[in-house]
Amino acid sequence: MKQAKGTILMLFVLIGLKETESEFLSHYIRPDLIIENAACRVESEILLRGVSNLELWALKIVDSSSKIQSGILFGNIKDYGNFDECIDTQKNNIKGKYCLAHIQIDAIEPNLLVKNEIIDFASYGRRHVEIIHNRTLHNVPLPDTLPSFALFQSAFCIPSSCKSQDVEKMVNASLLDIGNILGLQIYSEVFEENCYTKTDQPIPWSTGEQVFLIFIISILTLAFVATVLEQNSVSKMKNPKEKSPLDSFVERGVLPFSLSRNWSILTNDVSKNTMQSLDGVRALSIYMVVICHNCISNVVVPYMNKRFIYDVRGVLRTYNMLKGIKEQKFSFFKDLVQRYVRFTLPLLVIITFYTTWFDKMGSGPTWYKSVGVNKELCEKNWFWNILYVNNNVNPTESCIAQSWYLAADMQFYIAAPIFIQLICRWPNIGKKIFAFIFFSSLLIPAAIVYFTRAAPSYAASFTDEGILKYIKWLHFSTLNRITPYMVGIALGFVLWKLKNGEDQKLSKKAVCLCWIASIFSIFAAAYGVSRFIDTSYKYNLVEIMIFTGLHKALFTLCLAWFIYACESGRSVILNNFLSCKLFSFLSKLSFSIFLTHFIVINYIDGTLRHERYFDLIQNLHVFMGSFSFSIILAIVFYLLIEAPSRSLVNSLLH
Repeated sequence: MKQAKGTILMLFVLIGLKETESEFLSHYIRPDLIIENAACRVESEILLRGVSNLELWALKIVDSSSKIQSGILFGNIKDYGNFDECIDTQKNNIKGKYCLAHIQIDAIEPNLLVKNEIIDFASYGRRHVEIIHNRTLHNVPLPDTLPSFALFQSAFCIPSSCKSQDVEKMVNASLLDIGNILGLQIYSEVFEENCYTKTDQPIPWSTGEQVFLIFIISILTLAFVATVLEQNSVSKMKNPKEKSPLDSFVERGVLPFSLSRNWSILTNDVSKNTMQSLDGVRALSIYMVVICHNCISNVVVPYMNKRFIYDVRGVLRTYNMLKGIKEQKFSFFKDLVQRYVRFTLPLLVIITFYTTWFDKMGSGPTWYKSVGVNKELCEKNWFWNILYVNNNVNPTESCIAQSWYLAADMQFYIAAPIFIQLICRWPNIGKKIFAFIFFSSLLIPAAIVYFTRAAPSYAASFTDEGILKYIKWLHFSTLNRITPYMVGIALGFVLWKLKNGEDQKLSKKAVCLCWIASIFSIFAAAYGVSRFIDTSYKYNLVEIMIFTGLHKALFTLCLAWFIYACESGRSVILNNFLSCKLFSFLSKLSFSIFLTHFIVINYIDGTLRHERYFDLIQNLHVFMGSFSFSIILAIVFYLLIEAPSRSLVNSLLH
């Protein structure tokens, strides 16, 4: 036993301890400060004695807490300690409790200016523009996706009977001593939402969790039965008169769940959509969406070198509606019900997953922030999601962060027939109203910026207050999405005429000018974004108003020209690229990827145990892994949920 203690003591000497192991490791354990919580005081005293006696369980508790990490001036300002070592440690009734504390550092005299420069350098100059004080889930958007370059965080493991205020009191006493030595004012903020304890007893399943399990088992069973029946002659009968009512029920109500049938639909090259270039646009769009959401994750999770980081649906709506009008098959009510059910059934499955199983599938220092919060938001606000108004009702507390887009899209889907019918029935008046709304839509985002002083984009060069206003008033707002949808409607009309032999007569000079203008437009939009990412950028109201008013129009007009050039035969190479088999496959998966990819991102972020290293290849490796998992999850979701939902809706409304 003495030899074992000597080995442990030597181990701590080798890792750099210059004082006795008990004094260094347990500096934040101060039971003398705990007055009201008797259990915490007693267990802390037992822990101190255990550390003094080199008892392994006690050493593991204090060893799992954060130390002063290297590379703070390199951006390594977050240390998660060892989450699993803390919560897995137990001695009799004493269990480890993990708390992630927010550390606040302010300079004091002497050398005030020099110290402030050092702190600003470590925090990338953002400690006065980020919400770092009292940063709880009550004063940030939910889920919290604000940039986090200036918030110092350290982990502390304490006995489970201690509460967050007990931890804060003990840690602050230790930080006060350290601050006096360094000439800094250092204190911590510890919130119960950032503390975790491992429960001994399994948590009983709720009714909702049991129902969801039964639902999943039923879907899997139905998929197996349908796949077997797919080989039956019932599915191959061509004459409806040969089928009994039972046969018809099987074909319409069971066979839509067939895995072989749905896989064939997913991988079939023949598309009902004759505009195959849109498959490429949709596939690249969902790819960029996943990239952007992973980039948002990058500015939130810890890096040891964090200083190194720093819409066309209107086309199809218009085209398909005009096609239905010509064939006398268009029905607004039927069309709307079909779309609503097709969107809502898969969405409800994802919402139910968030509120039941997801929270039980992992743990980590930020699991509650990444996953637990989403569960609570979906339990509270799911109703606004299925009404498709969640982008305007409690937009900063939205269930499923990316679902704001579904709401905006559904709202435009309902409104689009008004403009289309106006232009069809009264072309002169309709076009004038259309032009008025389009040009007015350019002024709306500029006006929003003028009155709210919102940031023009999600960029770390702006204050958290400006980014919050951007998220609420620009990113989520339906009004700010009018411009691209109107461009889509106009393009839909042009493509409809094109498919009916009414191509626009453009000279070679006009075509050349369109290519130059479209390329200039996309580079102008990209340049505007790049300026705002630069941390040296100073807020210029006029410049930001111009950018927010024009950049969506520039980008979507450029995209509209690309699509038109492909469909009119003016760019065979681009059309062949956008129409390739891979893009057709990803295009059919795009809705499933859109709904499920945040599950992968939230899981990866929530289970993260330590800081990453930011490097282009390393980051590409993480992203490709995330995107690959998203595709696999989307394939499963498509085969079991999305494709059957679509087939059932079509059968019911046939």
